[in-house]
Amino acid sequence: MIKVMNKLKSIFIILVITLAFIEILSLLFTKMKILKFYNIPTYTLDKKASWFSKDKDLGVWHKKNFTFTEKTSCFKVEYKSNDVGARSEIDYLKLKKDNNVFIVGDSFVEGYGANYDEIFSELITKNTKKTGLNFGTSGHFGPVQYYLVYKKFHNLIPHNELIIFFLPANDFLDNSTRNPLYKSKIYRPYFKKKGGNYKIFYPKEEITQETGKRSFVRLVKDVLINYTYTSNTLRTISYTLLYSSKIDREYDIFKGYFHENKEEVDASLHYIQKIIDLAGNIKKTMILIPSVDDLEKIYVDRLDYKELYWFKNFKKFSKKNNLELIDLASFENTYLSRKGNYRSFFNKCDKHWNKKGHKFAFSKYFENL
Repeated sequence: MIKVMNKLKSIFIILVITLAFIEILSLLFTKMKILKFYNIPTYTLDKKASWFSKDKDLGVWHKKNFTFTEKTSCFKVEYKSNDVGARSEIDYLKLKKDNNVFIVGDSFVEGYGANYDEIFSELITKNTKKTGLNFGTSGHFGPVQYYLVYKKFHNLIPHNELIIFFLPANDFLDNSTRNPLYKSKIYRPYFKKKGGNYKIFYPKEEITQETGKRSFVRLVKDVLINYTYTSNTLRTISYTLLYSSKIDREYDIFKGYFHENKEEVDASLHYIQKIIDLAGNIKKTMILIPSVDDLEKIYVDRLDYKELYWFKNFKKFSKKNNLELIDLASFENTYLSRKGNYRSFFNKCDKHWNKKGHKFAFSKYFENL
């Protein structure tokens, strides 16, 4: 019995030492950014920690008047939402004057991974006589939702200018049934064309699909992700061995500035047109955002996108609707003249704008005022 106990004790000690060694290595690998995943433990299992909420119409939005801090290997950011759930320290429903700029977009507009005083909408507030209204969010937010969020709030919040950000990297597909999210029945609004008309529909699953008690498997995963760096190593191994080829195949349809599906291009412009129609006679601008992958294809591989169907139609659409079109990919000299080139405009551990990226986008908008 004593021998058995001693053996078990030895095994336990070896196991603890091994796990500690793996955790230390995982921490180092995470800091060195050589893993596929780079989550920083939050040391909490509180579901309420996230500022995202399900929205019946938009699919995803932010909780109202909420504060949330996110920490990764390359940034620590505090997000605050206001009285309508937008990322802002200003309560929009209290605004009386119309000298405001309504800005719609996705996580780039929200300012994912950037401090509040660095993001595009706040740069407008600080550097012009107008107030930037931030109606962007992370969580797969595309042109259908841009229309829905503008439809919901445009009459409630006074404004005399509109900016629509468009990210070809995923906006063409965010609301398409070709999106892997749709195949996974993630609750978002999607479009379909029937009889020459576009219609918005939602998956049959209830909006509460992701709420409720955790399963045991989900609980184990949450504990690992929120309390260890080892989860980054395990997830990287799992991704590499089991999922990478499948995921690469599924997401190969995301072509960014080299998107080819005409139906998705036409649908995007259809819902942007609905925004334009609601906006009426105010100043309107559309800003095209190239991803870091787009810029590599354009500047390094020297691929041309300006004769593609989507870009030619966006230009035609903008001219027809008296819409100022700013293509951020067209400023090659600006990108390449900076230290670190175009990559220096994005966070090191993910593909969203950093402070420099937001400042660059604002500078090009400001030049057109």
